Amino acid sequence: MAFRRKLTLVALVVFAAVPMVAAAVPPVRPAAAAAQNPAPEVVPSIREWSGGSGSFELDARSRIVVDSGALAGEARMLRDDLAAVTGFGLRLVTGKNPEAGDLFLSDHGAPAELGREGYALDIGDRVELRGGSSVGVFYGTQTVLQMLRATPGQRTLPRGEARDWPRFRERGYMLDVGRRYWSPDYIVQTIREMAYLKLNTLARGVHEGRHPPVRGCRQHVSRDDHP
Repeated sequence: MAFRRKLTLVALVVFAAVPMVAAAVPPVRPAAAAAQNPAPEVVPSIREWSGGSGSFELDARSRIVVDSGALAGEARMLRDDLAAVTGFGLRLVTGKNPEAGDLFLSDHGAPAELGREGYALDIGDRVELRGGSSVGVFYGTQTVLQMLRATPGQRTLPRGEARDWPRFRERGYMLDVGRRYWSPDYIVQTIREMAYLKLNTLARGVHEGRHPPVRGCRQHVSRDDHP
């Protein structure tokens, strides 16, 4: 009887220790998810951004692929701007099947709600830019250029997806030509910088406001009358 009581006591001690041993084992935690890329710092800010992980790297083998000859002008301007930033003279190709490392431009496939000046940008093993029109494609290329300039080495882009569209229909800059002469080269450079910032209206101030108003004139001239 004494041996049986001792055996029972030992069993109770062993079973009581099992939960303590189990509790001492640290829980297995899942691997930490890869950090998502934050929204790129561009001007104006991208309206919607979903960051991926890692980056896309542009190199001398990358191509600019367009799915329509209507985007040839946007493609050439992007090629020249990229050459100034990266030193690469990328080849222009027309087609619908971009490869890894390529930049693909299309004025088809963007969500209709983004409008003609909006664009969708998908950066993975390739860059796919789809605009609501050629205007949207152009604005998207300016975002790509700003993103490149913001990264070390200016040859990588953070992976992720963006949807962007303007908040205001007219986004302008005033140039006072009434009190100072501006050279044609300066005006051209100003327009280029406006495009880089997605501004679409150049206003010109032609007087200092000291002239009497014109009375009896009912003609209305809109910006559409002067392309």
